[in-house]
Amino acid sequence: MVRKVTVTTREPNIFDLPCLRRLPQAVILTGRKLVFGMETTDDRVKLIYHRLVAREIRRDPALIERARKIVEELSAKPNQRSHVFEWKALLAQPSDTVRHFIVSRNQDATRLRITSPFPMLPELSVQDEQTRRRMWRKARKHGRSTTSTAPSAL
Repeated sequence: MVRKVTVTTREPNIFDLPCLRRLPQAVILTGRKLVFGMETTDDRVKLIYHRLVAREIRRDPALIERARKIVEELSAKPNQRSHVFEWKALLAQPSDTVRHFIVSRNQDATRLRITSPFPMLPELSVQDEQTRRRMWRKARKHGRSTTSTAPSAL
């Protein structure tokens, strides 16, 4: 199944090319570099972090309210991007819905994790260098273990 991907850029939409419409893999746009069928290490680190956040939200649902206050402050500033309003809508949901969404692997969750308000909360900030390094090591290791290789010739 091919999903239609919408990209807003000043350049022509490269996803309108017929050869890309037939691709069976997921297409992820990371800055100017296209990565086909795989998530980046940075995406995996953010997923690992948000799994930890989801555990903390289960213990203390008030974290959502504190994140909501951060998003409210951001939305009061002029020229805010759509992600601020998407976070505002998400954080208005019940805590279980928020927890499940922030750890899901769909495109919207991956995109929103990039602009998450949770790292701005002092109690959820990862200050420990050793913990950050462990998260990155685990993300890189997971990326290498899930990389598919072409079958060898018989």
